[in-house]
Amino acid sequence: MNEINDSRRRFLRNGGLLYAAAAMPALLSSCKQTYQVEGLSPVPDSNGLLLPPNCSSRIIARSGSRVENTAYVWHAGPDGGGVLPVEDGGWIYVSNSELDHGKGGVAAILCDSGGQIVTACAILQGTNRNCDGCITPWRTWLSCEEVSRGIVWECDPLGEKRAVARPALGVFRHESAVVDPDSLTLYLTEDEEDSCFYRYRPASVAEGRPDLEHGILEAAVVDASGRVA
Repeated sequence: MNEINDSRRRFLRNGGLLYAAAAMPALLSSCKQTYQVEGLSPVPDSNGLLLPPNCSSRIIARSGSRVENTAYVWHAGPDGGGVLPVEDGGWIYVSNSELDHGKGGVAAILCDSGGQIVTACAILQGTNRNCDGCITPWRTWLSCEEVSRGIVWECDPLGEKRAVARPALGVFRHESAVVDPDSLTLYLTEDEEDSCFYRYRPASVAEGRPDLEHGILEAAVVDASGRVA
């Protein structure tokens, strides 16, 4: 539940409120309690969201139903997601599916500059328990498998290129991944009772892209003083 709450806060900070509503309608509809939060309305809207002034929300997809204006059926088990702007002023929302037995993956919804849905499609299929991930500075989506010997998949949000497995980022029960936009170092978390915190240092960087096939994967070690060694 802490991971879900952290993801929700990230969506709010990054302006992905509309798309968070699309991914979690059942959860949002149960959020009826009123909280006083600085800068937000004290009264939830019809979707149970506390919104900044002059903002509104709408549900654009429900699991098991076709996405508005498309023939694509939205996946079950929606989890981590992200929003990426496109050149014409629109947006792409990407969403992981945390299903087992090869039924997980990632789907995307493309909206135009007016917020109308243009298309929806799968950008990764046949994977397992895709949990959290991140939009990269080079405009891809990293999707993390939360299973034993799970890997990170790099996805094209537009679905024009096939997703690529990135085992150099570790083969373990992934929770999430983030990228330092300055150094392009990656940091990854794990979902185990004895989880580690990982850092991936690419062997090289070319044209704003780190090498995700060759690099050094390290696990943080805390010494007796409580400092990371």
